[in-house]
Amino acid sequence: MERTTRKRANANKREAPERPGFDHGHSRFWPDAGFAGHRSARADFDTLGVRIQGGLLPPERRLRPRADISIFQPVNFAPLLTAIAAVGGLTLLLASLLVGANHWLHVEQDPRVDAVEGMLPATNCGGCGHPGCRAFAEALVAGRTLPGKCGVSPPEDRERIAGYLGIDVGEVERQVARLACAGGTNVARNHARYAGLPSCSAASLVAGGGKGCFWGCLGVGDCAEVCGFDAITMNANRLPVVDEARCTACGDCVEACPKDLFSLVPESRRLWISCRSLEAGDEILEDCEVACTACGRCAMDAPGLIEMKNNLPVIDWSRGRATDKATKRCPTGAIVWLDPEAGATRGPAARKVIRRTARHDAPT
Repeated sequence: MERTTRKRANANKREAPERPGFDHGHSRFWPDAGFAGHRSARADFDTLGVRIQGGLLPPERRLRPRADISIFQPVNFAPLLTAIAAVGGLTLLLASLLVGANHWLHVEQDPRVDAVEGMLPATNCGGCGHPGCRAFAEALVAGRTLPGKCGVSPPEDRERIAGYLGIDVGEVERQVARLACAGGTNVARNHARYAGLPSCSAASLVAGGGKGCFWGCLGVGDCAEVCGFDAITMNANRLPVVDEARCTACGDCVEACPKDLFSLVPESRRLWISCRSLEAGDEILEDCEVACTACGRCAMDAPGLIEMKNNLPVIDWSRGRATDKATKRCPTGAIVWLDPEAGATRGPAARKVIRRTARHDAPT
């Protein structure tokens, strides 16, 4: 009985269909026991990149590695080498042309230029009339100017440059920047308040800046921002104040002011018109208490030296030396005498400025 049962089992084993599996090399790997009996629990097998569901693919459809295919294919480097050679040849040609141009077009320069440039302050302010210290050094060596033209260098440095070049220092009058406006917030009114980019140039584009006097300083401070020598500061009344000891007459403030209120003048000129208003009459005093009313008294007190043009006094410095006489009868203090110690001095007839705080805006 036992022998018969064993024979039947062997026969059933031979006749049983081949269950799904994966033939890998010389071995056969079978899925779990419940795979053949339960087709709903279908297993997935990845064989060489092919998804097999529920069993093996037929042998003729299986993906097998091919011995005649290699992942290392030969590369043709000829186009790459040709491009490298072309670029390298062009680079060599251009470099040769530049070297040749430098050799044939080279201009010998006086070695004293470098020495003189080293003695200059290297501020490149342009106050000497040249675009920079290098250009000024070239002009000094060429004999076109004198060391005294540099307003930034101290006197001992100018003497050293003159001694090195064997020339005179030169007596060149120092220039400074001055503001033709005294209308701070304590004496001048606004017709509108500007709210925008904090810049005088931007404010002037919006109805002239909103100040009652169209020609007056807007007080935002572009001039102080561009001054590289800290020679301009804004006072409590939003009016620029120039420190003449620090000023180099570079002209940056002249270019920055949208109202053209700054000028470069010789330091020795002490009589100054601190107003640019072109209006005549006392009506302008409603907007600025220190504005020029074009009364002409200064021109009467200094005939020949001062002349009224476009409702403003104009000083002709070629007519002689100025004194403070022209300031004595000015009713608003628009013309002042710049004392080296006391600063801007107004005449005795000018009305006193008492207000320290800002004036109220004019009604609109």
